[in-house]
Amino acid sequence: MSEDMDAMRRVLMVEAARSSPVARPWRRDALALLVVHGAMVVAALAVALWVLDHPPTLRPAWGSASTVLLATATLAGLISAVSLGRLARQFRTTSFAVGALAVSAHLAVFWGPSAPLLHDADCALAELAIAAIPATITVLTLRRFAYRFPRAVSGGMAAALTGLLVLDLTCPANGLLHAVLFHALPAALVLVAAVAARARGVSYSHVP
Repeated sequence: MSEDMDAMRRVLMVEAARSSPVARPWRRDALALLVVHGAMVVAALAVALWVLDHPPTLRPAWGSASTVLLATATLAGLISAVSLGRLARQFRTTSFAVGALAVSAHLAVFWGPSAPLLHDADCALAELAIAAIPATITVLTLRRFAYRFPRAVSGGMAAALTGLLVLDLTCPANGLLHAVLFHALPAALVLVAAVAARARGVSYSHVP
């Protein structure tokens, strides 16, 4: 009986959202998501610096470029995930293009043979932990909109790049294989998980 009531409640909720889609000011959602993502980066860097006594890793000049690109792609992804219309499309194009450049630059920093390292998986676990909260908050925020695959990808990408940004600043390892398996692959998993979670979630509004 309770399952039938829950199902009926979900149907009524969807119908109500379809009949009265109300758009929220996108700047409010963008600012809230930016605070969440930024707080996770600051907290992770603080843990690495003061708790683990692990200072930021100095990289060549293109390492700084990858950090800037990752931060820019994250910001553009957050804005495109919650904005509407032409603005969303413009920022989405920017976020995807800059995101691809950012990941490529990040991998280029680690170009070369892999050095022996006993704790490779630590990077992957740290990245997943850092991205978990931003991804969850982003998915919940996107339930205020009708499900759109590009919007979900933008939000998931921003959360994934947040974890990658921290590793870009702190990972002491060398080697392209390490960066692909323990940096890029976990970021891809976060992206896929966020998109899948949003696709399965109920939309509380059908604002496009």
